Amino acid sequence: VDIRTILPNDVDPRSFELLQDVIKEEFPIKETRYQYEAMFEVKENKPTAKDPTSKHIGYFFKNQANRKIVQARLDGFTFNLINSYQDGDSFLQEARKHWESYKAQANPVQISRVALRYINRLDIPLPVNSLEEYLNIFPQVPTGLNYALENFFVRLELVDTKNDNRANVTQTIDKKSNTSGVLPLIFDIDVFRHVNMSGDDNNIWGILETLRSYKNSIFWEGITDKMADMLT
Repeated sequence: VDIRTILPNDVDPRSFELLQDVIKEEFPIKETRYQYEAMFEVKENKPTAKDPTSKHIGYFFKNQANRKIVQARLDGFTFNLINSYQDGDSFLQEARKHWESYKAQANPVQISRVALRYINRLDIPLPVNSLEEYLNIFPQVPTGLNYALENFFVRLELVDTKNDNRANVTQTIDKKSNTSGVLPLIFDIDVFRHVNMSGDDNNIWGILETLRSYKNSIFWEGITDKMADMLT
């Protein structure tokens, strides 16, 4: 869950340490978050680089297992759950609890964007004769090219004009995986909506529910019945 915010100009990112006092029992690990910027200029056809700058923008608060992360930043709030995803209801409820803690500390003036991102890994058993057996969104090599497909990167940008929701959908192969006997497919669905809402507007949770439904439709329509049977 990601909520982008605009905060009062006088907010000091070090004040987010007070947020950890509320969640420290569950999130004892603190890591500082920085934003780095670098600039290049071209003068007389010669590129020159300026020294990079860094800015303290907030913190990561992590649990001991490094599975849950609360991000408190000058530009917004994020709640991450890594692996062992269970259900959307409990996930959103927990995110909302931590958002309330962030909101009480940061006092956001405006909310500019709300988003949900799900990074799924689908293990497709080898050998794979055709990705079409498992996916409705997939790269296709022309039949005239008698070559094996070793890797791919597919990206779709979708718009739900009815609700003004948007999605970035990405498919690729997890090259870092060491799992044998499977094709480790990454099916990454990032759904979001640009908004202009006050910082304490609770309607963002209704928007997140529509984004959740949008994500579900993309996922289940993006895989075949054969793949769905393997997941259920």
